[in-house]
Amino acid sequence: MADEDDFLTGWIDQATTMQDCMANCNTDTSADLKVFLRQTHASLILSDAIKEQFRSCFFDKTQLAIPDSALASASTFRDLLDACFRPLAIAVMVVMRAVALEHNPALPSNNSFGAVAAKTAFPDEIIAEITGRLAEDMPSLFTGGPVGQQTLKTLIAKANATAQSVAQGVV
Repeated sequence: MADEDDFLTGWIDQATTMQDCMANCNTDTSADLKVFLRQTHASLILSDAIKEQFRSCFFDKTQLAIPDSALASASTFRDLLDACFRPLAIAVMVVMRAVALEHNPALPSNNSFGAVAAKTAFPDEIIAEITGRLAEDMPSLFTGGPVGQQTLKTLIAKANATAQSVAQGVV
C-alpha cells in the first residue's frame, strides 16, 4: 500500500476508534461507520461525564485531543474528526492526485492540483483505478465498482468541476 493510501486509511482508523469510544459511552451509537459519522455528537454526548469518558478513551487510543472548541464548532462526528485530526477530503485528494500523477506527470503535484479542471485531472481511463483505491482504502464510506465509477463520473461532469470539488463530493 502506498503512503497516500496509508494517509486515507489512517483517517478511517481514527473514525473507527472514535466510533468505538462513543459506543462505549452511549449504546445509541450507530454500528454503521457512515451513519455514525453523520450523527450529531450532541445527540450522543448527553452529559459532561460522557463527554470526558469519550474524550479520554479517544485520547488514550489515538493521542489526539478533542478540545471544547472542536466540540463547539463541529456538529457531526465527521466534522469533529476533521477538526481534531485532518479533513477527510484532503486524504481523499491525496489518493486521487497520486493516481492522476501516475498517468499524467505534467499535472501539478502541489496544492494547486485542486484547482485543475476535473476532466483534465481525471480522464475516463483512470476512473476505475481511482474508485478501486478509494473503495479499498475506505470500504465503509465509498462503494467501488460500477456504482463508484458512476458517482465519480457524475462529479467530474459537473460544470466547472475541479479536482478539489470532486474529492469533496466523494466524501
